[in-house]
Amino acid sequence: MKHCRCRMVALIPAALLLLAGLVRADLFRFQARENALRESCQKEREKLGITDVNSIKGKYPTPEIGLIRSSCLTPGGTAEVTVEGRFAPNTRFVFESDQLEVVSESLTAGTYRATLKAAAGIGPESASLWAISPVSGIVARKDRAVVVGGRYEWTLKAQNGWRITARTTEDERCRTKDRQGENRYEILFFRGEEKAPFEKRRATLLFSAYGGTPYRFSIDEGDTATGDVSEEMNRLVRKMSDPALSEAERDKATKQMEDLQTRMQAMMAKLTDPSYYRKLEEAKNEFGCSSMELSLKGGAASGALHCSAKVGRSLTISGTASLLSPG
Repeated sequence: MKHCRCRMVALIPAALLLLAGLVRADLFRFQARENALRESCQKEREKLGITDVNSIKGKYPTPEIGLIRSSCLTPGGTAEVTVEGRFAPNTRFVFESDQLEVVSESLTAGTYRATLKAAAGIGPESASLWAISPVSGIVARKDRAVVVGGRYEWTLKAQNGWRITARTTEDERCRTKDRQGENRYEILFFRGEEKAPFEKRRATLLFSAYGGTPYRFSIDEGDTATGDVSEEMNRLVRKMSDPALSEAERDKATKQMEDLQTRMQAMMAKLTDPSYYRKLEEAKNEFGCSSMELSLKGGAASGALHCSAKVGRSLTISGTASLLSPG
C-alpha cells in the first residue's frame, strides 16, 4: 500500500487482516495483482510529475460500480459477468479470488464485461470486485460480485470420534440481485458408527477469501422454540411475493402459513415453562457446538469444531466436501 496514496477504503482490508493476525508471508495472487496495479499508478504519476492525487481526481475519479449481472458459477464452470457504472478509460478490475480465472474482459462505454472460469473442485464461495482508476489509483469495491454455488455435502470426522454431515438446504445468494442471501445447511452429528444422529442443527456457511480457513459454519443454538417455524415462514413469505405464483399455489401457501402460525403459537407457549431455559442451558453444556472453521483443497477438508468446554473448545476435524448438484 505504501506505493500508492489511494482512498482509505483501499487500506481497510489490510488493516483488518493485521488486527486479526491473518496476514500471510506470501500474498494471494489477486493481492499481488492489486499491488502491481497500484505500483503502476504510482509510476505513472511520477512520470507525469504528479505529486497530489487530489489534483487529478477530476480526470481519473473514483470508479462508480453500479448494477452487476452474473449467473451463479459452479466449480469448473464458466459464466459472463457484466458490470455497469462510471469508469475512466483504462480502469482495471480485479476479482478477489485465486479460484476464478478471467478468460476475457473488455471495458466500453461504462460497461465492463468479463468471462470467468471457476476452478474445479472448489467449494461454495464468493468474490468481491475491485475497480482501480488509472493514474490516480483510486479504488472502488463491491462485495459478492460473483458467487460460486451449488448443493454441497461435507462429510467430516472429529478427533473425539464424532461423524458430521453437513448438507446444503438453501443457497439464496444466487437469487438476490445484491448476492446478500444466506447459504443455509443442515448439520447431523453422529457418535461413532451409530446410524441415527444424536444432534441435528441448522447452520449458515460464511466465506472469506483471506486466512487459512476460509469457510466458517455458524451453527444455530438448537431448540429455540420457534427457529425452524420462523425459517419456514420466511421461505413462504418469499414464495408468496413471487408475482409468477399461480392462484392455486398461492392458496396452498396461504394455508401452509396459517398452519405455521398455529404451530408458532403452540411453541411460544413453551417459553412460559420455568424449566425450559434450564433445559436449554444443560443441553448447551452437553453439546454447545457453535461453529466449524474449514479449509478445502482438492476436495479434502480440514479445520476445527468449536464446542462447549465439556466436549472440547477446539476439536480437529477432517474429511471431504463434494458438489451434489449445481443448485
